[in-house]
Amino acid sequence: MTSAEVRTGYEQPAGSARMAYAAPGADATSGPSAPEFIIAPVAPWKHGGAAGVAVAFSTLWATYREWLLLEAGCMPDSVSTYRRICFDFANPRGGYLARLRRPKLWHHATAADLRGFLDRTATTGPRRGQPLSPRYQANAISAIKGLYAFAYETGLLGRDPMALVRAPRIGEDQPHSFEPGELAAILDAAERDPDDRLYPMTWLAYAAALRCHAIAALKLEDFYPRPRPGRLRVVRKGRPGRHWVPLNAAARAALDRYLAGRTPVAGDPLFGNRRYPQQPLRPGSVGRLLADLIRQGRRPGPRQRPLVQAHGRDPGGRG
Repeated sequence: MTSAEVRTGYEQPAGSARMAYAAPGADATSGPSAPEFIIAPVAPWKHGGAAGVAVAFSTLWATYREWLLLEAGCMPDSVSTYRRICFDFANPRGGYLARLRRPKLWHHATAADLRGFLDRTATTGPRRGQPLSPRYQANAISAIKGLYAFAYETGLLGRDPMALVRAPRIGEDQPHSFEPGELAAILDAAERDPDDRLYPMTWLAYAAALRCHAIAALKLEDFYPRPRPGRLRVVRKGRPGRHWVPLNAAARAALDRYLAGRTPVAGDPLFGNRRYPQQPLRPGSVGRLLADLIRQGRRPGPRQRPLVQAHGRDPGGRG
C-alpha cells in the first residue's frame, strides 16, 4: 500500500487515479473544508455520472465529528448519539451496510438502504422485536442525512444519495402561522419581559426564520452590523458550514437594544446563560423560553409548541 492508502485506510485498485481533495470555491462561509490528509482514489458513481472520493468511514466520521463540535455547535451528547447511529448504519465492521446480502461501503449506500435500516425491528430495550420508534427514526434520518450532506458539500461524494429522504412527523404539530393580533401580543410580551434575551430571540425566530439550535449557536462575532440593517452567520440544520442570513430593520433594532452597553468579547455566545454569560444556551432552553412566551402572549387555548422547533431537550430551568 502507498502512504496515501495508509492515511485513508483504503486500498487503491490497480490503475485507478488518485487525487488530493480541494473544496471548489471554498471560503469562510461556503461550507466546511476537508483536512489535507484526505487523499484517496476516485471511483465513478453508477448513477448520475459524478465521481465520488472514497475515504475510510473512520476518516469521514472523524472529520464530520470535528465539524459538528466546532462549527455546528452541537452538544457532546448529541454528537455521541449521531456517532452511534452512523456507526450502526455504515461501519464496515458490523454495521448495517456490512451485513447486507451484498455488503457495501458507506459511499455506495442509497436511499433504499436507509429505508431498510429504518424498517428493522428493535433488538434491545422495551421495543425489542417491535418496529423502531418514530423518534428514533427521525434521529437516525437526521444523523445519516447530515453525514452524507457533509460528504457531498466537502466534495467527498459526487452526489448526495440521501437528499430526498424525509423524516417522519413526531410529537405535536407546531402552529403554521399566527393571527396578526396573536403575533403582536407575543412580540409585545417579549418586549416587556424582564429577560432581555427574549425580545431579540423572538424577532430572529420570526423575521429571520431561525430555529432554536441556530439561535443557541450564535456567537457575538456572527453579527455583522454593516451595512445596515446587517446580517448574521448562522448554522442550518442538515447544511454544513455557516450561512448568511439578512436582518430586517425590526430584528436589527431588537439586537441593538439587547447589545447596548455590552462589551463584546470574541467567542462569547450572543445569548448566554443568565448566571454564566460565557456559557451558551442549549437549543432546548431556547425552545422552552419561546414556548413560555407564546403561552403568555396568546389567548387562552391548547398548549402550543414554540415558534421554531427545539433541537433536543434541556431539563434545567430558564437558563
